[in-house]
Amino acid sequence: MLGFLLTGLMALAPLLRGSWDQWAQTFLQLFVSLGMLLWLLGKTFSGTVPLPSPQQRLWIFLLFLLSGISRILSPLHALADPGWLNLLLGLWILFVFPLVSEEQRLRIEATILNVGWILFLLAFYQRFFGHEEFPSASLINANSFAGYILLVFPLALEKKKGLLGFCLLWTLLWTGSKGAWISLSVALMVLHFHRRGLPFWAGLFIAALCLVMMMDKMSSPGVTHRLLWWKAAWNMVSQRPWVGFGPGAYGYVFPSFHVLSVQGLSTLYAHNYFLEVFAELGILFGLIWFGGIARLTTRLSRYKKMALLAILSHSLIDYGLSIPANFWIFCAVVASGLPPRECPIHIPGRLKAPLMVSLFLAGLCWVGRVYRPLRYEKLLAKEHFEEARKILPQSPLAHIGLSRLFYREYLSRKEPHLLLESIRYGERAIELNPYRLSGWEDLRQRYRDLGRNDLAEEALQRGKKYQWATHLF
Repeated sequence: MLGFLLTGLMALAPLLRGSWDQWAQTFLQLFVSLGMLLWLLGKTFSGTVPLPSPQQRLWIFLLFLLSGISRILSPLHALADPGWLNLLLGLWILFVFPLVSEEQRLRIEATILNVGWILFLLAFYQRFFGHEEFPSASLINANSFAGYILLVFPLALEKKKGLLGFCLLWTLLWTGSKGAWISLSVALMVLHFHRRGLPFWAGLFIAALCLVMMMDKMSSPGVTHRLLWWKAAWNMVSQRPWVGFGPGAYGYVFPSFHVLSVQGLSTLYAHNYFLEVFAELGILFGLIWFGGIARLTTRLSRYKKMALLAILSHSLIDYGLSIPANFWIFCAVVASGLPPRECPIHIPGRLKAPLMVSLFLAGLCWVGRVYRPLRYEKLLAKEHFEEARKILPQSPLAHIGLSRLFYREYLSRKEPHLLLESIRYGERAIELNPYRLSGWEDLRQRYRDLGRNDLAEEALQRGKKYQWATHLF
């Protein structure tokens, strides 16, 4: 069962637009949750539940605990839910991989490579039949596709799939990501630094060539924006160093660190995975997370080390690991260094029935919780804001929708009570997400329409408390 769940996740995650959409994330989380529930019920009935080593359990438990604390204490904890669930799925991969046999691991890796062929064919079609300059295959864009290739290309080399490796390398050219080529070159140089053989010099040559080609872009908006995104992330770390703003919250908090004079700066990701982890989950989580990854990397083969070094280098300047599919494949590569090992616990016969009932009820509750963000998003799309608000009362999105809906009604009918309702929901939305600066401006305009310039000025002053962009310089 565990091998089947991992194989299905590795196969479907990249094909569903990199699992970037909420519906894809929810589908895969439900797929794994229901499968895991069946597995646990079966093992409990048999009286033996296998677990990974105590050291592995401790690492995963600490990460789960710290991420849960970050989510609970987040000022945007309802908005942090989807990011937390994606992180938990990555931790689940690390938890169950030691319980998977060598035969099942080979099947999982074969699935990843087969999906690599599918994505190459999609990119080929997009390039030559769809006339796309930078094909993205089934992922959301070429940059995320480049991150995927950096993970899969070394696996193809390890399995001696030379044709697939060549095709993926050629496809990497189509993505136009010079940062991905530099990252691959850095991985080659690091792994062959002592021998200084052909791979080292090839990596050095490719990196130098890409740097020369990028010289004319050093003053481009892309470079300037990255510097500002990184500074904003660093400032977020300084604001909440221990618990962060919550998993996946960077894009929601960023408007408070937005430099208003710079156009096109809006983003969902920090374009630096390390800074993003520290900003969202805190320094302690980041140290335990990256420390555990570094330790597990020492047990990997040279090609898998290359994959991890390449994607981590790429994620210093881009958001490859912020895409759920890439992150889950990354976790699978990290966990593959753990040998198959089980530390089973035995369940007395008298506890089997009550434990199975408890697991079943807890599983149903968890499935409902996993499905809730997707249901919420569907209701928002249909503008059923009141029903959505009842499902997730701590999320500001439904309150924003209600405020705008009442304001549109007020502009057409000019009835004061509609404006008051718009202000009421606007105030609640600001309370739930004070980092959305446009919300303060909307509230200020509504108070002006009400004829309360004093409250409009007060809203302006309250909003200034959350404008930290000037602290970036």
